[in-house]
Parts: sequence; structure tokens; C-alpha cells
Amino acid sequence: MRKSKKKVHHKIHHHKKSNSLIRRFKQFRVHHRIAFYIIGALGVIFVWRGVWTIIDNTPIFSDPFASLSIGVGLAVAGGLFFELA
Repeated sequence: MRKSKKKVHHKIHHHKKSNSLIRRFKQFRVHHRIAFYIIGALGVIFVWRGVWTIIDNTPIFSDPFASLSIGVGLAVAGGLFFELA
């Protein structure tokens, strides 16, 4: 019976540790907003660069009409031009 109480106590103590770690990270993020904005912006830029490179290296997208057709199809499917009611 004592072993199970120790395990439960350990799990509760571990849960409190993770909450304090999350709380500390949130406080760090609040105090260093500009750094997090810069990191987020760099992440978006690198994702865009990667997508751009993949599309440039894909043979079907080298044809401008195929690229335009696929782009318009994705925009229509995403509801950019009009909403499907």
C-alpha cells in the first residue's frame, strides 16, 4: 500500500514540476516578445523558402499554364474567389 502512495505522490509532484516549467516558459515568452516574433517570422520565411524550392524543382510546375491551373484550382477549392454555399 505504501508503494502505491509513493507512485501517486511522485506523479503529482511531477505534474507540479511540468506546470511550473510551462509557467516559466510563458513568463519568458511574455518578457521576450520581440525575440519570439523574430523566431516566428524566421520560421515563416524558411517554410516559404522550402515550399518555393520544392515547387521550383517539380517538373509539372515548370509549365506556366499548368502552374496557373493548379493555383486557381487550389484557390477555388480553398474558397478564395467565392464561397460555396
